[in-house]
Amino acid sequence: MHLSLNLSISVIQRKAKDYCSYQERSRAEIIKKLYSLGARKTEVEQVITWLIEENYLNEERFASQFARGKFNLKNGGESK
Repeated sequence: MHLSLNLSISVIQRKAKDYCSYQERSRAEIIKKLYSLGARKTEVEQVITWLIEENYLNEERFASQFARGKFNLKNGGESK
């Protein structure tokens, strides 16, 4: 059961921006976080669009860092 916090869109945007600023996030992670804050579907769509426009959410950048992290953690490389 989700608690409805009735946060304004500007508060939700700030929280999403802070969440994305800490590390690269996927779209799914952000959507899950926004719903946990009690945001409605229209608010989630609006915030996702805003994050993309402000370059806080970038799927290509996330995929690149995800792959780089896996490569470094799994000791991959030419020998593997």
